[in-house]
Formats: sequence, C-alpha cells, structure tokens
Amino acid sequence: MTIEQTDKEIIIKIPSSTNIDEVQNLINFIRFREITSKSKASQKDVDKLVSKVKGKEAVKIRENRRLMPENENCTRYKYRFQRFNQP
Repeated sequence: MTIEQTDKEIIIKIPSSTNIDEVQNLINFIRFREITSKSKASQKDVDKLVSKVKGKEAVKIRENRRLMPENENCTRYKYRFQRFNQP
C-alpha cells in the first residue's frame, strides 16, 4: 500500500487482492467524515431529526396498510393496524 499527497489530493494505492467491500466501507466512512466535518448540528438536533423522519415513515406505513387489498395474507396486518389505531 502506498499513500501520496499532492497539493490537491491524497492518493492511496492498495493491492487489487484487497476485499472491495471493505474498501467501499472505508471510502463511505471517509466521505461521511468529510461531509459532517462542517456540520454545526448537535447530537440533540440529530436525534430530533431522526425522530421526525421515523414519525413520517410510520405515517407512510399506516397509509400503505390502508391501501392493502383484502385477502388472507393481509388479515393479520389489518388486525394489527386496527389495534394500533384504536383510541
């Protein structure tokens, strides 16, 4: 493995026998760090956003269940949905 640094970039050369999935994971992590390095969001902000997204996903799932066709495969989901939406 060799690492070179130029004025504009860092070049990493690794053997082709290296597991490509592991290399992709490393690249994804480096990209994540690059993107988040400029973020001013706190962990509280992130948690709040995650909570909102999960809430919207739950609404979408409930809406999709309402649109499910009536058949024997959907009965158990319909029952769960009805129980979930009871006041």
